Amino acid sequence: MTRMDALMKYWTDPETTIIPAGETDQIIAWLGQQDADTWHKVVLTWNYDHGDRVLNWILDQEACDRGTAARVFMVEGMGNWGDHVLQIDIAVFEGDPLCGKVLRNWPTYRSAELGHGSHIPDGALERVDAAGRFKGHVIDDVLHHAGTREAVSQFASEDGKIVIDFDHWLDQKGITLTD
Repeated sequence: MTRMDALMKYWTDPETTIIPAGETDQIIAWLGQQDADTWHKVVLTWNYDHGDRVLNWILDQEACDRGTAARVFMVEGMGNWGDHVLQIDIAVFEGDPLCGKVLRNWPTYRSAELGHGSHIPDGALERVDAAGRFKGHVIDDVLHHAGTREAVSQFASEDGKIVIDFDHWLDQKGITLTD
């Protein structure tokens, strides 16, 4: 089956939804019973149009992995990237509710295994480092976080809901992609 055909089946399968969109309190309660890998998978695919309460909850957890926090930082701060990296003021990040939380909580996160999977514009770190812009600031640690592995979970998020991860769904259904 082609990837697109499989996605069409996945998106229309009512069994993929674990918690529907708009049920933020239920999502947070459910996340409280999950591990850091699931939190990471949820963050990787979270639709920011559905608010930041779920992200805030994850960032407040001591068991949140630094890669998860870095992902939120990269996505939330992405509007500040582009070709203007050298013009970014630390106060811009500290003043953003999610980025500021990542910076404040960074030292408390115990695990640093997961990669953030975000793209940093080519040369951005070199330009920041060459200018010494963030040297000695926690932003430097966040920007350079690499992680050693990807998150493994059977769950993810999609459009504000908790769903079965697409790859896990493929395995459950015995579907093999042809492309």
